[in-house]
Amino acid sequence: MDTDVISDTFYHLFKLLNLFKEMENTQFKISDNITVYPGEIHMIGAIAGSYGINVTEVAARLDISKSAVSQMINKLVRKGLIEKAHMQHNNKEIRLLLTREGKTALDIVEKRHLELKKKFFSLASGFSDEKWHDFRDFLSKMSDVIKDILDENRTEK
Repeated sequence: MDTDVISDTFYHLFKLLNLFKEMENTQFKISDNITVYPGEIHMIGAIAGSYGINVTEVAARLDISKSAVSQMINKLVRKGLIEKAHMQHNNKEIRLLLTREGKTALDIVEKRHLELKKKFFSLASGFSDEKWHDFRDFLSKMSDVIKDILDENRTEK
């Protein structure tokens, strides 16, 4: 076992994780007057996936609190990407719908994701299926270790 290679691999893995974390806090330009965070696009995608979805359903789908959903919904309404619609039979119930601008933003981001996916798959093609299976298994085991550490610390409080 080459510990230098393992250490270097961990360095690059943590560097990649930090870049993903940075990406989550970066606004991306969709058009001349609209920028969005990745979390906002995830929210738009959840709304697009179910016509007239409500806040509770979005929270469940994205596994975040209703409060966080409500805050982000208000930001997306101000940006003109979604709209709130009261149900005819129940004025208290609010359904969420994409605006034309929201649909355009989602289309743009989906095209960018497809381009990025093509780049990743191009990079990945240089490795055998066996190496990818081993890498997947390694990442799964690492995830289990991190989950265990988090669980231990959560229960100690």
